[in-house]
Amino acid sequence: MLWIELWARAGANEPLRTAQEELDQGWQEDLAALLGQGAAAGVLAVDDSAGRAGELLALLDGLSTRVVLGQRGADRKGAIAAARSAAQRLVGPRAAGRGQATTAADHGPRRQPGTIATARWSARRRHGRHRA
Repeated sequence: MLWIELWARAGANEPLRTAQEELDQGWQEDLAALLGQGAAAGVLAVDDSAGRAGELLALLDGLSTRVVLGQRGADRKGAIAAARSAAQRLVGPRAAGRGQATTAADHGPRRQPGTIATARWSARRRHGRHRA
């Protein structure tokens, strides 16, 4: 079942609502942990990991829903570009020693695709929340 179907059905179905809330909470916790690690390492400009995680996930939900629904002007490439741009502004890298955001170009090549997804799966696996 596609997540958008889960959202549509969860309002009238308590077991589905509970499952959807658990999935969302897992995403939120994993992303907040990653952002917190980046902030602790001085790499990301994040003062509220949980808050920023919620904002990023809401952004991703909105962008992906537009793509899935085939809305005019919404495509995968544009959604990825918009997500990267917004993420840069929300949690952008810190400048060494100054606490100011810099551009991704200041930190070398971008990470390989799937890095966050891989880290998310790994974190969920460590906490026993993955599904085979």
